[in-house]
Amino acid sequence: MTIAQIKVRIQELLQTHSEKQMLIRLNSMKFSKVCSRCGGTGKHSYCEVYRDMCFQCRGLGYVPPTKTADWEHSLSLVEQSLADGSFDTYMEKLRIRREAKQAEDVVMRAWQNADQKLKESGYRYRWIQASGECPRATAISAYYDRMHTATKSVEVAAQAFRASRGSDRDTLATRLCVAKEDALAAIAEQVQNCMASDIEKQFD
Repeated sequence: MTIAQIKVRIQELLQTHSEKQMLIRLNSMKFSKVCSRCGGTGKHSYCEVYRDMCFQCRGLGYVPPTKTADWEHSLSLVEQSLADGSFDTYMEKLRIRREAKQAEDVVMRAWQNADQKLKESGYRYRWIQASGECPRATAISAYYDRMHTATKSVEVAAQAFRASRGSDRDTLATRLCVAKEDALAAIAEQVQNCMASDIEKQFD
């Protein structure tokens, strides 16, 4: 097989749509050549702007294959990863990372949709109208307190995920996704409780 044919085959196996994406995935899975400048560490001499990042591999530790034999070796590694299931594990990690990056936005949209749903049903209006007749722990303040608690854990987990590097990133991505699901469940529960309760009687 020529290098061009091998590239096409690898793109098919790695489920990528461009050569650039294929190279990124090869580097991420460590199926490319080890960088000769940094020895695979991704680090080299220190400078103020780029810190200790190796310029040859851009900090990845691996560089794209150049010779036919190198491409053939990368292809064999890809085929092996498909056979032993490690490729599926890698793809699942990518899915979780993508989900984690969107977690905060998903939760905030759920909160906004919950507010809109209650507003359309007239509950929010009745809460506001009655709020002056009740102590601070009114239904509306309690509702927002619970919503804030539900979303705060997502905010904290998202901050930790954004600041993470290396192997910790996958662990924190999973933790953020769990926090997101918990928050969505809490928001749905709050809406259901409000819709099921007789709000007007609370202010009689």
